[in-house]
Amino acid sequence: MSRARLLVRGHLARTSTLAACVLALVSLAAPGGVASGGMRGRGSLGSAPITWLAAGDSYSSGRGLQHTSGTCARGDSSGSLAYPIQAYDDLRKLMPELKHPYFTACSGAVIANFFNAGDAEHLPEWRPAGARYDLVTFTFGGNTVDFSGVITQCVVGPFREVHASAPGHKCPENAWVRQQIARKLGAPFVAFLREVADRTVVPGGNVVVLGYPYLIADPASWPAADRSAGSCQGITEADAYQLRGEAADLNASIARDVATVNAEQPNGVHLSFLDVNSGGRAGPVVIPRDDPSLFEPAASGSHNLCGPGAAWLNGIDVLNLNRSFHPSLPGNVAEGRLLANVLLHLDWRP
Repeated sequence: MSRARLLVRGHLARTSTLAACVLALVSLAAPGGVASGGMRGRGSLGSAPITWLAAGDSYSSGRGLQHTSGTCARGDSSGSLAYPIQAYDDLRKLMPELKHPYFTACSGAVIANFFNAGDAEHLPEWRPAGARYDLVTFTFGGNTVDFSGVITQCVVGPFREVHASAPGHKCPENAWVRQQIARKLGAPFVAFLREVADRTVVPGGNVVVLGYPYLIADPASWPAADRSAGSCQGITEADAYQLRGEAADLNASIARDVATVNAEQPNGVHLSFLDVNSGGRAGPVVIPRDDPSLFEPAASGSHNLCGPGAAWLNGIDVLNLNRSFHPSLPGNVAEGRLLANVLLHLDWRP
């Protein structure tokens, strides 16, 4: 493990409450049984192996990290530092039954690529030969609604037929973006989640869907220089408010779809949504609003771009534009810590 990774992980470990929670769970666990508020059923320590498929798009593959290479930006040859691997590293001694993730997340993937190849670069992230998994995790939806195109236009200016005409705006029209979210998620995303639960997860297994960072902090919290210039990373104040609202709408739509399918419990599978910005209910666990691993914790500054806290995302990187607006190493470490907390509490009963 690199010195940089050790420093970052060490800093977050000092500020996180996960270690204390883990000690409490271990001390409360009955032999082979249930910890109070903790892991249940198959999740008890020393039980059968828990297999894990880590799928998704560029926010799951680790595209914003320095070490990544290749189309999918997974850094397979050198070992990935993306959040699924961070979560596994946090848990492998606490949950020895948790197997190393089968890591298939690929930059640019849409929900259709989970089952089907889009092209030579985007192969299926799950194949029937891979059988079923106890756990599936991913971020999906951003590419499905072309959110990267929205961000690009917010930075460089209008290139679509539909774009904002009001002063101070370069982003596409807010109504158009929200229409894409409503049309391309909603029912299609619900159908996708059902298929994942029915085809790829063992009965009683789990699916954890992570949300996306808001990318840009609330302009009211921007540093004086950015407020004076009226922009952050090339995005105007007016567009920043709009972009944050659209990112919140994207996350809210995904969360609703996850809740819809979880209520149906197809194949006995449990589905959870993890809000990386503000926490809240994530399956059986509630992430406190002031958890220091959140991108926008209540008690301290936002870790989205231009916020008062240290940014956990890359700004515009002219040497590697693909890294821009993706979580950096601290962001992946933080998301891994949040995910580890959720996995530690999951219910594995059918």
